[in-house]
Amino acid sequence: MTPDPVDQARRLARDPFPDALGVVLAGSPTAGRATAGSDLDIAVLIGDGGEACRETIRFEGRVVELFIHTRAGLVDLFAADVAARRAVLQSMCATGLVLVDTDGEAGRARALAEADLREGPPPPAPETVETKRYGLTDALDDLADAGDPIAASGILDLVGGPRREGCRRSWRGVVDSVAAASGS
Repeated sequence: MTPDPVDQARRLARDPFPDALGVVLAGSPTAGRATAGSDLDIAVLIGDGGEACRETIRFEGRVVELFIHTRAGLVDLFAADVAARRAVLQSMCATGLVLVDTDGEAGRARALAEADLREGPPPPAPETVETKRYGLTDALDDLADAGDPIAASGILDLVGGPRREGCRRSWRGVVDSVAAASGS
């Protein structure tokens, strides 16, 4: 029988992180889509004197991705992610299952994450839009001239991915579950 990933995450949160201010489980286990091979994505909030890191471990046979941050480091990371137009950790904190919430710290992190997600990234600079427009036009010209289906497929990948990102006030790499969880 496969162990319950939420129970595993609760056990993991107790053992190496007894002084954690907040622990949040994110990803497929919290959405009811976990499989026997699903990893655990766990954000751990520690005191400002602690050491922030990202680490991959095995716990009870399951791969675990740990995102360990201090309060101050989390605020800095959120700001850097907003500037980069990605909100992976914000998504984890906003939609994940809170396992530990010492003195409301996980709740405060969630509120910051939700605010970032609601506000969205800043509008792109005009030169960024122009550069992406040029890249898109160039790729479409290449596509029109592509006689090889493999080359055409590669060009379509370029057109469909990074070329369309950053031209609107939208996040990169944030799954639809964020919008669904926020009621959007």
